[in-house]
Amino acid sequence: MGVYLQQMPYPCYVDDLFMLTLNRCFPIFMVLAWVYSVSMIVKSIVLEKELRLKETLKATGVTNGVIWSTWFIDSFLMMGISTALLTAIIMGGRVLNYSNAVILFLFLLTFTTATIMQCFLLSVFFNQANLAAACCGIVYFTLYLPHIFCFAWQERITKDMKILMSLLSQVAFGFGTEYLSRYEEQGMGLQWDNIQTSPLEGDEFSFLTSICMMGLDTILYAVLAWYLDNVFPGQYGIGRPFYFPFLPCYWLNSVAPASCQNKLDLDKKGFDNLTNKEQGEQQKKEEEEDQDQGKPKTVEEMTSCEHQDQRERLEKESQSEAEESKERDGQTFFEAEPADLVKGVCIQDLVKVHLDRMTVAEHILFYSLLKGSPIAEAEEEVENMLQDLGLPHKRDELTQNLSGGMQRKLSVALAFVGGAKVVILDEPTSGVDPYSRRSIWDLLLKYRAGRTVIMSTHHMDEADLLSDRVAIISRGRLYCCGSPIFLKNCFGAGFYLTLVRRMKDDTPKVSCDCTEDCSCECSKCSKFKVDQEESQATDRQMDGNMDRITALVHHHVPQACLIEAIGQELTYLLPNRNFQPRAYASLFRELEETLVDIGLSSFGVSDTSLEEIFLKVTADGNATNKKCIQDKKSLQQISRTSLCGFNRVAVDMEPPKETDGALHTNGQGLCDLPEGSAGRGSYQVRGLFLIIKQFFALLIKRLHHSTRSYKDFFAQIVLPASFVFLALTLTLIIPPFGEYPSLTLSPWMYGRQYTFFSNERPIDAQMRYLGEVLLDKPGFGTRCMADEPLEDFPCNNITTEWEMPLVNPALIDMLASPEWNNALRPSPDCQCSTAKKLTMLPECPEGAGGLPPPQRIQSTGDVLIDPNRQEHL
Repeated sequence: MGVYLQQMPYPCYVDDLFMLTLNRCFPIFMVLAWVYSVSMIVKSIVLEKELRLKETLKATGVTNGVIWSTWFIDSFLMMGISTALLTAIIMGGRVLNYSNAVILFLFLLTFTTATIMQCFLLSVFFNQANLAAACCGIVYFTLYLPHIFCFAWQERITKDMKILMSLLSQVAFGFGTEYLSRYEEQGMGLQWDNIQTSPLEGDEFSFLTSICMMGLDTILYAVLAWYLDNVFPGQYGIGRPFYFPFLPCYWLNSVAPASCQNKLDLDKKGFDNLTNKEQGEQQKKEEEEDQDQGKPKTVEEMTSCEHQDQRERLEKESQSEAEESKERDGQTFFEAEPADLVKGVCIQDLVKVHLDRMTVAEHILFYSLLKGSPIAEAEEEVENMLQDLGLPHKRDELTQNLSGGMQRKLSVALAFVGGAKVVILDEPTSGVDPYSRRSIWDLLLKYRAGRTVIMSTHHMDEADLLSDRVAIISRGRLYCCGSPIFLKNCFGAGFYLTLVRRMKDDTPKVSCDCTEDCSCECSKCSKFKVDQEESQATDRQMDGNMDRITALVHHHVPQACLIEAIGQELTYLLPNRNFQPRAYASLFRELEETLVDIGLSSFGVSDTSLEEIFLKVTADGNATNKKCIQDKKSLQQISRTSLCGFNRVAVDMEPPKETDGALHTNGQGLCDLPEGSAGRGSYQVRGLFLIIKQFFALLIKRLHHSTRSYKDFFAQIVLPASFVFLALTLTLIIPPFGEYPSLTLSPWMYGRQYTFFSNERPIDAQMRYLGEVLLDKPGFGTRCMADEPLEDFPCNNITTEWEMPLVNPALIDMLASPEWNNALRPSPDCQCSTAKKLTMLPECPEGAGGLPPPQRIQSTGDVLIDPNRQEHL
């Protein structure tokens, strides 16, 4: 007689090393797979902020919500395609055999969304694109490291601790992959009916909880990115107060319009927009008090009223002041305008407006649609603007292939498209050739109608020609504001009369040493005559008497004064106030009539230029802000050195002293340099000595660069040491290893046991007696033996009778139908593994195998099943 014992039904023990490895490595592989994508997303967002393209879009009316939404859609499409391909590779490559592909895709897609929002949050903390790309990849991977700690302490971590750690999306993703691999090890895989449960006994966390936590992380990252981006918008933005979510004006998108009456802050002299004299004098006194206290008026404190069909030119002394004025004053202007006002901006750096991968026509269409123009009008505007720019042949050319002048003209055109009513131009003609500059002027003159144009420029002639009103700014302070004629009347010294004296030739006689009229034909006299003729040059002298000319001018205009006499030119300053126009007319008439008689070749009259006005109104401020003045001796030495070169310096200096050792050395003056030695040193360094000099020079340069760059020092020394320190620290906080207590093994510790019993020869008395003895007390195992050795599993001492288990009547009727009432197929079949679907256990539908056989419960609690009893057969 043979005895066969088998636990049934129970799957075979599976030792899948690949699944164990997948449990530990799949999360880190997924994090590493998206490190590059994270770096590129953050770099693109920060680059838009670094190039001020974001502020440019906001200046044209684009809201923050539109900017972030487009970034999300762009990133989601790219990473969503990557997620779909990854899911197809995992399921098609049989990495996971039992899990549902839809659940896996949703799991990875949720992690993708959380990762995108985490990129948005990280981008808020950076202003430089390259630095952001380098750091965010490291930060993104570092945020996964807590999951390694949680995996080591998984037996001691509670559900609340897991939820807290899951606020990092990488950790929540790691928890989800643990349940994914454990269900895969059991041959069940993740299905819709088990995502809410855990494969570990006593674990309240689940795969569904992991997905929900990643969804919560997505919302949390989005809210933090929105808040921090408004409070800390970066280098070129204007931050809101930290309590801005509680301001009604933020949610209602309302801004109080600026008023010229309540923002009057300009002194009377030099400003033509005051309403009354008393306010002007009061503002002037306040400004003088501020100047006495060392507080000049800054750019953000200046206000002015702009008028339609007029343009203001902001004359600024340096590039830094231009940037400051544009950023502060320009942004204040935007906030003072209604929200629905369409604006156009042309900034100085072309790369901040142009998109390299778009053509000229696409640029114009993009900015026109951006400002709300209908598609038909936008396309018509593209054609018109291309004709006005003179670039119809470049419509399909990428902007990166255009010349600098063409790019500058395109930038100006983009500011006017879309019906912009307010246009701000920051030095639109800087860095272009004269022809392109003139074409930009024509473009401005053509599109000025119906618009308010504010333009900054360093070219005074450009401001004088194109401006309706001019504001002069120097060192952050507004000095004057008004039309060019108004400023010339306020600050102009008068009219300049320039007289050009005629040159006359005076050729002297050639004389001989011998006699007055030498007729000697000897060789000595002949040679002397030839040398004398070759060496003599024509002596050119200026015609006209300066005193006579000055007397003529004073006869008609007594207030005129001679201010400059250089070469042939004489310059007189004529007053522009309290003069008789007839006196000027008579002066000009007499000059024309007596031009040749008084020795003049021509004359001209000019008004005070804006450049002179700029120098005049800013001279006092510049002199006050000087912190040091060179002494007279240093100025003399610098000026004399310049005289020895090619520079001409108009500086009055004392004559050099003969005892000055610095000026006379070895009998030679400062300018007595040997011929051909200008620009050379005393000797030339060549050969090996030159290489050594170059080596040490570069070494010193790199040393200064390394010691003075704190970022490089941190990245090359501190950061690697920090990672090593972190790794060593993690090795010290592993859970303690202890000895497990002894455990008594028994079948009942795994729940109720099912045992099959069958007597193939029930008629045989000996076999029947043997079966009764086997089933009688104490039964199977040691549970019901004397003294009950298993304290945790006491004996029941009750054995039930053989009976049929309760079955659904519908199942009985189904099996009694003709379909199953035959010997070949008495019941539905169980589905085993196929080539398309792998299963570790057969999937059996209801009723598979027929009705259940008779069973009874033994005193040990086991369920005894006898499929060969007569009532079952």
